Amino acid sequence: MVSPTVTARPTTSPLKLLWSTNGGPDAFNFPDGLALDREDNLYVTDSGNNRIQKFDGEGNLITKWGTTGNGDGQLDCEVCGVAVDGQGNVFVTDSNNHRVQKFDENGKFLAKWGSPGDGDGQFSFPFGIAVDKLGNVYVGDVSNARVQKFDGNGNFLMKFGGSGTGNGQFSSELADIAVDPVGNIYVSDRENGLQVFGSDGQFLAKWDSCGDPQPGLFTAATGIALDSQGNIYVFDLSNGRMCVFDRQGGFLKAWYVTTSEGRRLYTVGGVVVDQDGSVYVAGPFDNLVLKLHQR
Repeated sequence: MVSPTVTARPTTSPLKLLWSTNGGPDAFNFPDGLALDREDNLYVTDSGNNRIQKFDGEGNLITKWGTTGNGDGQLDCEVCGVAVDGQGNVFVTDSNNHRVQKFDENGKFLAKWGSPGDGDGQFSFPFGIAVDKLGNVYVGDVSNARVQKFDGNGNFLMKFGGSGTGNGQFSSELADIAVDPVGNIYVSDRENGLQVFGSDGQFLAKWDSCGDPQPGLFTAATGIALDSQGNIYVFDLSNGRMCVFDRQGGFLKAWYVTTSEGRRLYTVGGVVVDQDGSVYVAGPFDNLVLKLHQR
């Protein structure tokens, strides 16, 4: 795997808005993490309200769960991440409680793991989270500047990273994680951009060219997702745009995220892509989620 080269100027937005929601009957307060299940139902971490909201692909609310606190099933989120495994289990990073919680698809509490600290299996403000095809769970341990890997029951498997700006290191602004079908791990960072690791945590590449009309680098990234073709979507926070790469890191396209009124979102949180190629983005500061269809 190699670092990308700029192969073309970015296209105009290839998207049309399918729907937007501010949280159904209950408005969002800083929505951030996004995840899709096998049926393309969308899970949103409504972080400011310390709850999860679940929608179908048309934006209809299915269910919601979570209250403020530190008990089982309760959340204390400054921001929270969410991921769903192949069996429909929902994993949530409960950031201010320094733990991960596991729920079923209806929000029933199943398990939890983690405690404050920097030891194996401990966390200091966990946020980004992803699940691979084997059900292993990857957690961005933000203030410890590392990623930890667990099995689906919370047993610690490995860790990688460390504080810094070098290859394989993270800032204290580690943002999001995605894992491809062969086990490569993609980590976005609000200060260090996008890095790629092997399944063993070995550093492979840093992708930092996005084909900007002013060709150059992006140094900060937030939400990251993969589509069914293995293409990687990452929001370039440096320049407020979505960048799309192929699986080798080659630049494909870039576009601004805008609402149906043409209002541009300069900050995007979570990003996911469904089986039909529609792109969902969370606008935490705008308190909305958009579903965008690629023409």
